[in-house]
Amino acid sequence: FPVTIGVMSSNMWFNVCTAYGLGFRPTNADGTPVANPDIKRFFRRNNMIKFWAEQFTDVKHFFFSVLVIILDKEGKMIVQIRHKEAVNCRFETCNEETGRIEHIFYANWKDKPKDDDIEAIVLLDEDDPVGDLMVRLGVEPDPETGKTNAMTKDRKFAIVNRIPTPGMKYYPFPYYCSTLS
Repeated sequence: FPVTIGVMSSNMWFNVCTAYGLGFRPTNADGTPVANPDIKRFFRRNNMIKFWAEQFTDVKHFFFSVLVIILDKEGKMIVQIRHKEAVNCRFETCNEETGRIEHIFYANWKDKPKDDDIEAIVLLDEDDPVGDLMVRLGVEPDPETGKTNAMTKDRKFAIVNRIPTPGMKYYPFPYYCSTLS
């Protein structure tokens, strides 16, 4: 059993490294370096190398990752992007009317957190997070109603990236788990 874990850990590390590849390079569509001062400020203020390593590590281990975008006060631009460790994320039970999961709960669950210690973060639509954000910010009409909503007061939103596995609406079942059972 310990040999299996050692080999699997090495394989998982290899997968994380290969997913990372040559790193993160912000460029324009034509491949030239980004010159926009707002975008340059964003990259100065957010450690994207660390962020991507955290995201890939969670995707390779848990088959999903959670990132949080934080908007400025006006809701006009993303000023921060943060990784939330998958091991500390829980999905809210989906809304029975819409079938959508509306929040991610983040806490150190092994410490049996009290309600005040649990962070609830609005979860954007997994299939169209940008469109969902635009609707919530009142920039685009809701595709279901055709109406443009007032801008939400929320300034923090979660986006889930997951590797789909059959029948798993909440938590994917990593295929490597069969080696541990």
